[in-house]
Amino acid sequence: MKAPHHTRASIRVKFPDGYILQGTFGAKEKVIDIIEFVKSNLMHPTRKFYVFESPPRRVLDEKLF
Repeated sequence: MKAPHHTRASIRVKFPDGYILQGTFGAKEKVIDIIEFVKSNLMHPTRKFYVFESPPRRVLDEKLF
């Protein structure tokens, strides 16, 4: 059996001020891991935000995964 080619993915988060945050995640990591990564890089970690995929635009909710 062949080994999978894509075991890591780069995720970019663009903030309204133009700042781009990039992280690399494994294929089996969950959406909550991405959300925690973003929270750990915010000045105010309690601030509300959402993560979405596109196209088509679909909000990723941590409760669903």
